[in-house]
Amino acid sequence: MTGLEAVTAVATYINAATPSVFGSNNEQKGKVFKYEKEKGYNGEYIAVNNLPFVHNNPAQVNTINVNVHVPQLPSEQPNSKRLTEIVNEVIALFDSEDGAYISGAYFKYFSDGRPTPDKDSTYYVNIQLDCTSKNI
Repeated sequence: MTGLEAVTAVATYINAATPSVFGSNNEQKGKVFKYEKEKGYNGEYIAVNNLPFVHNNPAQVNTINVNVHVPQLPSEQPNSKRLTEIVNEVIALFDSEDGAYISGAYFKYFSDGRPTPDKDSTYYVNIQLDCTSKNI
């Protein structure tokens, strides 16, 4: 599995769970993007990317980053409550004993970070997933 394939698989998987991730009301509050959000988009979003994949052994373990972004509060502080809600929903998708099996690879929750300001007036929390697949 390449890095792009893994990013696509995780973004598609999270997107399928969007109602539970961003809220269960009929109005979709956020979007999931591969690598970067689309220009002009404002609101909650998740950007999925990867660290460089190494393909030098049959059982490869690599890292996928899932960055949860929430607009900052009017005080320019992080909306910690909303970040926590979304982060917990995303982690729950990948935090079982085996993780989530998607497109021939296992994706398992590994770690998460703290709210960090971004240049688009959001704060984000980075969630890291281990991606384990067989390179046959």
